[in-house]
Amino acid sequence: MKKIITSLLVVTATSAISFGQTIVTDTVQLRSIVLEEYTGLHCTFCPDGHVRANAIAAEYPGRTVLINVHTGGYATPAAGEPDMQTAFGPDLANQTNLTGYPSGTINRHVFPALGSSTALSRTDWAAVSPEILEMISPVNTGATSTYNASTNELTIEVEAYYTSNSATATNFLNVVLLQDSILGPQTGGTTYNPDNYVGGLYSHNHVLRHMITGQWGDQISTTTAGSLFSNTYTYTVPADINGLPVDIANCHIAVFVTETQQEVLTGIVVEADGGSDMGNNAPSLGEFNNLTVAAQSGSNGATNSFSFDISPAIPGATSDYNFTLTTDAPGDWSGSYSIDGISYSGPQTLTLANGAAAAMSIDIDPGTSPAVSEYTLTMTLANNSNAVLEQSVYVISGITDLIINGSGSDGAGNGNGAIDYEQEFLDGLAAAGNTSNAASEANVMNILNDASALGDVINIYLNIGWTFPSFADEDIASLSAFMDAGGNVFMAGQDIAWDILSGDGYGTPAAIAFMANYMNAQYVADGSTANSQLTAVASDVFFGGVPNSSIVDVYSGNMYPDELTPINGAEAIFNYNGNASKIGGIRYDNGTAKMVYIGVGLEMIGNSTIKDQIVSISHDYFYGILSDDQVEFNSLFEVYPNPTSGILNIKFENISKSNFKITNIMGEIIESGTLNGSTGIQSIDVSNLAEGNYNISLMCNENYKSLQFMIIK
Repeated sequence: MKKIITSLLVVTATSAISFGQTIVTDTVQLRSIVLEEYTGLHCTFCPDGHVRANAIAAEYPGRTVLINVHTGGYATPAAGEPDMQTAFGPDLANQTNLTGYPSGTINRHVFPALGSSTALSRTDWAAVSPEILEMISPVNTGATSTYNASTNELTIEVEAYYTSNSATATNFLNVVLLQDSILGPQTGGTTYNPDNYVGGLYSHNHVLRHMITGQWGDQISTTTAGSLFSNTYTYTVPADINGLPVDIANCHIAVFVTETQQEVLTGIVVEADGGSDMGNNAPSLGEFNNLTVAAQSGSNGATNSFSFDISPAIPGATSDYNFTLTTDAPGDWSGSYSIDGISYSGPQTLTLANGAAAAMSIDIDPGTSPAVSEYTLTMTLANNSNAVLEQSVYVISGITDLIINGSGSDGAGNGNGAIDYEQEFLDGLAAAGNTSNAASEANVMNILNDASALGDVINIYLNIGWTFPSFADEDIASLSAFMDAGGNVFMAGQDIAWDILSGDGYGTPAAIAFMANYMNAQYVADGSTANSQLTAVASDVFFGGVPNSSIVDVYSGNMYPDELTPINGAEAIFNYNGNASKIGGIRYDNGTAKMVYIGVGLEMIGNSTIKDQIVSISHDYFYGILSDDQVEFNSLFEVYPNPTSGILNIKFENISKSNFKITNIMGEIIESGTLNGSTGIQSIDVSNLAEGNYNISLMCNENYKSLQFMIIK
């Protein structure tokens, strides 16, 4: 292995007075994305990560820096394979707390809804990137890079200009050498990124070759508004690193600034030979201010109005701005926006005074179609399309039954998460005859909850699929508030209980408490392909008649039907393969809210008619839909004393004969028989039963009624 020769010559290292910059803009900028992707040439799913990262860069040109860090076991080359590892990779990876590959950090930022570490699943990168792009950076970075072929020296001039105070007194400037078009093998490449081959070899891009400023960067000691940090770095480029040639024609220089060694504020990337960027890639237009709520409950015939304002901060007295209003609303809804009292419905180019407040509003008129609709007002600087500001608002109208797709990442890693199975729930509600429903996302549910806009929703159907975490803490807060207010919840997904209670998932304290106090379930086992059939507990009044259905593997060899125990008076409604000790579904009614929880996703139920039936029955259970005969039958049935230690009296009138079953909380039949209604009161000796909760069900002429009683000793 050839020794790496690194020369680092600091020509200037000053914190200069304001307006001393020559290669960096002083215009306030929004942040750029710096995606550090942890990858390896023997990682099967890493090519899918490469595709996803490239898609982000294509969507946000000039605002994305991609750094592929080859480290870990998957990055170890076999004989004759290129070694793309560096001495910096292990420490970078360790800082993220990653648990698998590929993983990536977006600006080394912690997104609380996805956990406490910076490492993110590749399925999360695109979803969280806009959050970074909407932030204002306190610092701008600019750089030029030249290469002297006769001396093999890169000369990189870098400036960091602070437009506002950094949150920390010390920042670090990072200068990184990247290389594209390194040809070699890649496990999974032909499956997940087949277009990335050159002459039969995979083209590895954005590969970290060297941290020119060291592991954690060059210290910036003055980070207040108006200060300038400028350095010139001279790096002698070696012929190879780890035996892998350094081809300067395919190299780039990434420059980014961090708070301490963690949060990345912003960054740029330039060509190594002759590149330059002054960092004027996303001028900030300021911020929309004074929006009271971002969501409202609406109705047909009434206008929902959202008022706010902005003071554009672009240099100059006035500037031209393009405005557009976009929406996913049904065709019979309408929306408009107003600026300084003048209303518009279509795109407009308007001149605004910079620094002066402009009053704005978004006005929405719901149609008769039920929907949760998002309206987004986009404001763009006319002469710079990268200077963008957006404000989104939401209106929910005509919805009693709301499908919510879970916020977690796809466990299979090759789909879009729970949203892929949204149609399963829509079909079920259609089978129930419900026409006042719509589907939305967990983050929208949280916005609606925060704005107290869920008041007309009676039932929520949670589509979790196979995602992690099953619930973000924000989701739990919304669901808890909804159920506390009397809302009912149906949820379906595999590994929910495992994720929360096994100790190997994302079981936050809030999630653990939610499972105990709202889902009323305990985790027993992860399940396996042996749990191949979903079987109704025959004694259950509502679900007992559901036919058996196969459970199918839709997750490419990952099939984990959760095994559960109902608690707090919840009842078993499904088990696996007719085994009463392997419960796969429960229901609960505390008099305020009802809950149905299935330990597999609807997408895993092999019979489409049965999955529709499960949703339809849950719907009717939530609404208390019963026939007239059932209402009469139910009113004539009661048990006492309750609790009892020996004799249970059953009172029912005007019914000649009724069959009964007594079941435990596992759904197992303990006793059964026939009662004669002519005497009015029948007694059953239950003194042989152990202490605990039981159910007694009466069945007469296709009518069912189940009541709970307790045995005490």
